[in-house]
Amino acid sequence: MHRVGLVVSQVAILVIVALIISGAPQLSFAQVSSGPASRVVWLGPSSTGYAFAPADEIKLLGLVNDIREAHHLAPLRMSPSLRQVARDHSRDMALRGYVGHGDPSGESFVDRLGRVLQTGTRVGENVAAVQTVEEANAAFAASEWHLQNMLNPVFRVVGIGVASAQATMMVTEDFAE
Repeated sequence: MHRVGLVVSQVAILVIVALIISGAPQLSFAQVSSGPASRVVWLGPSSTGYAFAPADEIKLLGLVNDIREAHHLAPLRMSPSLRQVARDHSRDMALRGYVGHGDPSGESFVDRLGRVLQTGTRVGENVAAVQTVEEANAAFAASEWHLQNMLNPVFRVVGIGVASAQATMMVTEDFAE
């Protein structure tokens, strides 16, 4: 497992349902476990079912790349391994009724990404609870920290996971170089 040594880009937790908790820029690995990036916001009761939305994942990739193109940046490619990590996290948030970069057991997104990336890889993550991927993209673009992840020229790949439960769409975007 490659847990130690990932370099974390600016991160923040975005909950479209009126709560924004922002993280500090350039969080170090040690700060992630106790800082804003590990907070979990409970949205409601857990669910017994979920559904992935592959078409919405592809649509969101296009929306992210439209923003990157407008800023003269190369498009991101969908990474199958990062997509699976993002899907797993979106599914967990949907089933357990929370949103956050960490999970209720204390695992951070750095821990999750460390299972599929090499030590030293720079990473970033955007998460949201929304009704549509267009809402997620607009909210990410309107947030300084989330937009920095989307426009980071170091990032070349992304994994996007969208899972729905109880009429809420949980979105995870995991970025890496």
